[in-house]
Amino acid sequence: LTVADDGVGMNEEELKKLEKEISRLFQSFDTTVTTIPGVGPIIGAVILSEVGDISRFSSADKLAAYIGVDPSVNQSGEFQAAHAHMSKRGSPYLRRCIWMASQVAVQRDPMFRAYYEKKAAEGLKYMTIIGHVTRKMPAVVFAILRDHKVYEPVLPTAA
Repeated sequence: LTVADDGVGMNEEELKKLEKEISRLFQSFDTTVTTIPGVGPIIGAVILSEVGDISRFSSADKLAAYIGVDPSVNQSGEFQAAHAHMSKRGSPYLRRCIWMASQVAVQRDPMFRAYYEKKAAEGLKYMTIIGHVTRKMPAVVFAILRDHKVYEPVLPTAA
């Protein structure tokens, strides 16, 4: 966002105008990315602008690495850390948008909700679970953009 002429940040009215304009411009794109729960026109615009042509990525894992939600490697000699954190490489704007979409997805989508509940049953804390969901989201984004199909949740089958 830009700074207003008087040196003060944008006010609510300016932000609403900007959001409306982004939404209006976003409608001209032929994309199904907004069918993913948590992805509206603003987050969709960030995804499309930051990712660009999805064919640049050969896999969802490469997209996750570009976003910076892939696990980082923490090792030295024979030591290897037991827990891996997000690498946080890549665009912080895109990573934040994927994070925000993940928070909404666990509330509104049965597939992400089931994954959330599975991780909660394992004893993980909320923010850690959202991190796991955020790691799963690039696979969904990759598939939707690559295949140009509408998102449909795939529920896990009972074992």
